[in-house]
Amino acid sequence: MIRKLFYLLIPIGVLFSIINSCEKDIEPITNFDLLTNNSSKIWCLSKIMNSDSMIIYPESCILDDQHTFQINGVCLIDNMGTIYSAGFPNFIGPPSCKDTVDIVDTGTWTLNSKMDTLTVSTSKYVLIGKIVKLTSDSLIIRRTYSNSYVQTEFYVTNSK
Repeated sequence: MIRKLFYLLIPIGVLFSIINSCEKDIEPITNFDLLTNNSSKIWCLSKIMNSDSMIIYPESCILDDQHTFQINGVCLIDNMGTIYSAGFPNFIGPPSCKDTVDIVDTGTWTLNSKMDTLTVSTSKYVLIGKIVKLTSDSLIIRRTYSNSYVQTEFYVTNSK
């Protein structure tokens, strides 16, 4: 009786081993994957907060800018046809949004080896920020200065 039970359990054990060995290993999702979605992903600025927890809502012409992170390290920043004017020329007049042609600034982006610091370089600026939070639809980076910091929040947009 025990011998028959033993012989019955052997094929069940072998079958169980085969089924378990066929499972795929699940690779962890990295910050690189979250930023690019394995091809490219478009992010828009939602708000900026300083170290005093004061929220700064940028002008609408800055909020509609689209930042696209591509897997090849290229970053595209599309102004969507509006620019922020700081009273140009000669700083005469109040800062405001101005209509313009749609301009796409091309630059590069990288993550450090720990994948916790994002660097974006374009012809207009270099942004280096510590990643505070990164999910599939939210990015928060913090730029630290001598005694303060500025925290910038982005969200994913589906528009192209």
